[in-house]
Amino acid sequence: MMHEHLAQHLPSFLVTNVIVPIYHTAGNTASTAQAAAEATQELAMGIGGIESTSRSLRDQAAKLTAMVAKFVLTKDGQPKRAERLVPALTAIDFRIQGSGPKTSLGKTMFDWDGKYIIGNAMIDGEHKQLFGYAAELHRAMLERRAPEVVVELLAKLAEYTATHFGHEEKLMRETRYPEMAAHQAIHKDLIKRVAALQADVSAGKGTVSMELMDFLKKWLHHHIGKEDKKVANHAATVKPVA
Repeated sequence: MMHEHLAQHLPSFLVTNVIVPIYHTAGNTASTAQAAAEATQELAMGIGGIESTSRSLRDQAAKLTAMVAKFVLTKDGQPKRAERLVPALTAIDFRIQGSGPKTSLGKTMFDWDGKYIIGNAMIDGEHKQLFGYAAELHRAMLERRAPEVVVELLAKLAEYTATHFGHEEKLMRETRYPEMAAHQAIHKDLIKRVAALQADVSAGKGTVSMELMDFLKKWLHHHIGKEDKKVANHAATVKPVA
């Protein structure tokens, strides 16, 4: 054997403490390398199966997460909004090997904030609902939902926006708001823009982009904080006319 041949030319303590351990380690390493090669081959065979099911797993996971994020049950069996559950679900990433969209059921650009409360119950309630529809649209964009889903959500947002504007304008008429014409013009401009976007998206000529979401968020922030606040303040001091 190799170490016996070396033993004839080297001191015994060197053979015992160095050469023999190296010899045995080399033999073990060779066996380990062979086992690793076999394991690698088996792993390569399994990768194809993983890739073929990854897309299905992502789709199912996204659906399940969306369902769980809507409602949970309290101890008495009553439904309760799952606000506390949503942030935890946000951390889940169902992407495999970096492919596919990441579900995002946590915060959006349109989460309702108390800073948008202007002091009129009707307007505040409708603003909160408006933010809810905008959040649905933003989430659909982040999740890369099917075009028909985006079109439906955009239509829902546009319809509710027009309804809300109508209610605001009715309040302005009833309280004889002095800046109604200018406020109404702002409403008409946004409705016109949204209608043009709807037409483009429905025809496949445009998409709901992050730029659009950013524009809408800034528009709402400014309009509610400035224009609608003035309407609420005025309405609070004036008795509505029939």
